[in-house]
Formats: sequence, C-alpha cells, structure tokens
Amino acid sequence: MTTTPEPSRSNWYRDVVFILNKHNVPYTSFDYKGAGYSVVNENMTIHYPNIVDILLGK
Repeated sequence: MTTTPEPSRSNWYRDVVFILNKHNVPYTSFDYKGAGYSVVNENMTIHYPNIVDILLGK
C-alpha cells in the first residue's frame, strides 16, 4: 500500500486548518489514531510531528 508523501499531507492539513480557522469552523481529526492513516500509533508514538503541530496551531 502506498501513502501520500509527508510534505503533501502536511500541506493539505495546513490548508484545511487555515480555511476552517479563518471561517471559525471547529474541526477534529478522526484519523489522529488508528485507521491506517494515523498521525500517532497505538502507543501514542508520533508519526508526523509536523501534522500534530499544525493540528495544535503551532
């Protein structure tokens, strides 16, 4: 199974979070843990720290 390269994933998250924040729309990340596309694994080890920072507004 192939996955989207990390820079593309980060850019997508950054764009979506920016747009949602700009329009005061709340959001969540259902793929944060599990589902094969997770940002963290079952042990809460972070796979994509840049995406976590984007989701947390850092």
